[in-house]
Amino acid sequence: YGYISVLTDSKREPMPLFPNKYDLANIGMPTTAYVMPPSGEQIEVFKDGKAAETKYVSRPERLIRAIKTRFKEGSISVPNINGAVDVKNIYSAIARDLIVLAEEELANKNIAPIYDVVFTFPASFSDDSTLLEMMQTSIESLVIDGEKINVLGRLPEPAAVAIDYLHYMQNLAPEEIKISSNQY
Repeated sequence: YGYISVLTDSKREPMPLFPNKYDLANIGMPTTAYVMPPSGEQIEVFKDGKAAETKYVSRPERLIRAIKTRFKEGSISVPNINGAVDVKNIYSAIARDLIVLAEEELANKNIAPIYDVVFTFPASFSDDSTLLEMMQTSIESLVIDGEKINVLGRLPEPAAVAIDYLHYMQNLAPEEIKISSNQY
């Protein structure tokens, strides 16, 4: 699953950026990608309110799961697709669909679009700058609504969770357990 949120008020939880009509706020967006024949250039993850893994369940041979764990492969052979599919293209499609959902929700709330992002990655990738660069360039290759996506930073997933926990404990926790800046 993929997740996207924005912190607009330090006294509140980060706002999930999934439109309510899709019922994704608590779980995130399924990130299984469907590679379209014959060329494999078109990749669908979440479109028209449906996850590719649901829409194309009858064609499981072209569904690609757990793409982050497959980055080291570089490309993936998919049945009935002419040539191997670049893992970066699949990751880019996942990021694209997450950001498109986020932009839809921002518009629903009359908030200006956001094209600057921070992405998270598995902690096991921390020492592999090549993988991290591949992830970053996959995201930065996106243009949504005529705007280029800019990666401001990247965080290992455990660090992102720690920052979220610290934000909660400083700003949202009940007073009896809340921590102040001089406690850490």
